[in-house]
Amino acid sequence: MSIRFAVLLLGAVLILSGVAEAHGAEDGPSFELENNGYLVDVGYNTDMFVDDESVLFQFDLLNKEGARQKFHDVWVRIVSDRQTAFAGGVSNSDFGGARITYVFPNPGTYTLSVRYQTKDGDALSEASFPITVVSGGWGDASSSDGGPVTKAILWAVIGLLLGVAGMFFLRKR
Repeated sequence: MSIRFAVLLLGAVLILSGVAEAHGAEDGPSFELENNGYLVDVGYNTDMFVDDESVLFQFDLLNKEGARQKFHDVWVRIVSDRQTAFAGGVSNSDFGGARITYVFPNPGTYTLSVRYQTKDGDALSEASFPITVVSGGWGDASSSDGGPVTKAILWAVIGLLLGVAGMFFLRKR
């Protein structure tokens, strides 16, 4: 393997690791609550909720044995200071399940309420979870790590700089 190829491969790995960090993973943190014999599980792809940054929510419902329970849709409501920021049904599709991407418009305290329903609209289970959203922005002191977008940009810049440095080093030889 040539040095040029190795340098390009290293740069690509660093760039892609930053992109993966920005999009999060399915097996991340989640809100969980037992209700009506089911475990309500709302997963999300961030360590910190930041305004103006998207969050992927994935909605699952597990039975007593821990297996996924079938449901038709989830009614989702996000409320801040008694004002509804979002309300709507999320279909439980065969491919990908019940998911939404949401951007919190402002910092503050929100309540995420979910109700899992059958095709006829009967409620299987429901739960509510508090969410604290911090102020984002570039270099905001309230975010300890700068958020996933900042990390992705940082890794991309590092990867590009290493690639350019490697190419410059190879041309000098």
